[in-house]
Amino acid sequence: MRGVGSEPLEEFVARMAERVADPGRTAAVRATGMLDSQTEAAFDRIALMASRLLEAPFGFVTFVDEQRSFWKACAGVDVADPAGRQSSVSESFCQYVIGLGEALLVDDVRLDERTMHNPSIESMGVAAWAGVPLRSPEGEVLGTVCVVDTDVRRWNDDDARLLDELSALTTELLAARRAHEDASQARAALIDVAEHVRSRGWLDVLAHLTRRLSGAKSVDEVAEAIDSNGAAVVGADRLVVGHLEAESGLIVLVGHDAGRGGERLDPTQAGSAPFALALRSGKTVAVGSRAQRVDEYPDGVMLADSLGAEATATVPLRTSEGSILGVLIACWSDEMSPGVMPLSQLEVMAEVCAQSIARARLADDRRALVASLQTALLSPPPPVAGVDLAVRYVPALDSLGFGGDWYDVVPLDGHRVAVIVGDVVGHNAAAAARMSQVRTVIATLAQTGMPISELFAGCDKVLAPRSQSTMATVAVVVVNTAQRTLTSTLAGHPTPLLASPDGSVDVLAAGLRPPLGVGSSLSRPETVSYSPGSVLLAYTDGLAETRDGDVDTDLLALSARFGRLSHLPPEQQADRLLAETSHGLGHRDDVALVVARLL
Repeated sequence: MRGVGSEPLEEFVARMAERVADPGRTAAVRATGMLDSQTEAAFDRIALMASRLLEAPFGFVTFVDEQRSFWKACAGVDVADPAGRQSSVSESFCQYVIGLGEALLVDDVRLDERTMHNPSIESMGVAAWAGVPLRSPEGEVLGTVCVVDTDVRRWNDDDARLLDELSALTTELLAARRAHEDASQARAALIDVAEHVRSRGWLDVLAHLTRRLSGAKSVDEVAEAIDSNGAAVVGADRLVVGHLEAESGLIVLVGHDAGRGGERLDPTQAGSAPFALALRSGKTVAVGSRAQRVDEYPDGVMLADSLGAEATATVPLRTSEGSILGVLIACWSDEMSPGVMPLSQLEVMAEVCAQSIARARLADDRRALVASLQTALLSPPPPVAGVDLAVRYVPALDSLGFGGDWYDVVPLDGHRVAVIVGDVVGHNAAAAARMSQVRTVIATLAQTGMPISELFAGCDKVLAPRSQSTMATVAVVVVNTAQRTLTSTLAGHPTPLLASPDGSVDVLAAGLRPPLGVGSSLSRPETVSYSPGSVLLAYTDGLAETRDGDVDTDLLALSARFGRLSHLPPEQQADRLLAETSHGLGHRDDVALVVARLL
């Protein structure tokens, strides 16, 4: 049961009852006018989307006062009369969400002490339940957007995110109703939203877009999702995201195919351009034709022409906290009256896009910070006669960036240098701290002249009293430039690769023993000769692993990439290896690597 802490049941029940009966909250519920109201297509579609997207038999939009949970919309329940679309608070699972003030997803309601005695388990056959708060524009919890399943199931984070987006859409509908003083205008706005979500095809596109935005880990991924799927949602020919760079204050256009991707626009120099006006005013700017643009927004003509747009709607990307992160530009190739543009849908999409960009920026900032800290731990390699070196460390995209991967280049004497890569288990600050320990010990032992065959056993001996739980894989390759030999030993680590001058690649022969922290046996290093112009690649497993996880196939693929790139200078090789491994989507695991051209 996610969303519930470890407080005693009695305390939770008391707090829940207090929040359900809170006068401020119940007054906000009544102020919506939703209690005992007739069904409305827009709300019905939101309940239907919840049911379909989460593949649950029942979907609800509820408003809860101190006595009952009123079902403003219910998918899977064929009841139109308001008197039949409600249940008592004691029968409702919505009470738990109000008590928590956050999402609640219960895989099996019969097993959790908070829900196991709810009467709806018997009366409605509830087996699994998932819901999120439905909030007023001021933040009061009015009820929920929720789904019910009659079978036990495993909910996931994507389910919660989808419900959150549908709840945000419902809040937007409530805000729109309040904003329209004329009740007929309010009904027209709601009917417009309802008509737009009528087709199943649109629902599928919306579901796909929501999932992509929820999973986006960078601003580029947000823009790509909007570009690929957003236009179909609002009936535009193209959508363009322009995000505001915090450092420069410029708008960067991303995610469109008009040949201007990545262009930076200065809002302070853009005058009457719609994007600049939207940023300054925080309001949507709709332009129905080129003639109108020339007459009213002349500074925006060049950008619109480059996008092939006759009509445009430029919406500020505003977060729920009020920050403006850029603009969303909808483009149509034909003239269109601003009165028929789907502005309400665009503004909802812009808010979802803004929240996704805010999450992606936060993740980017965290990764950049911890990557810089990691890089500070990994000093640049010293110059080595007879060896041209490039080193890289890249944090995992789905972590904060602190990891246990490392590289090191340790000169041993005038013609020998140790190339070391390793991987301590973990992707956090603790892993980085253990990594620093192991890296320092191995480098120190190597510099004191300890034979490579004893290096790992010596490291185990030093670290055992200090860090019982440290487990690490390590590869050490000693390059002897005088004899042109490579002597290698591995502690449970992926085997380094050696590319010959002709581009052929071999797995480097190496002595193998278990990882550090597992055993203290000696290793038996192996020595091979190399030809001048050969290239050594030592790496951690994040460079080779793919989602399929087939080790042999992954190694063959990495060998092929390495051989194809081995003619390049080491710096370029390192960058290309990283780029081609991630396919521009980031790495699932930390990556450390050393590329060494042997002269």
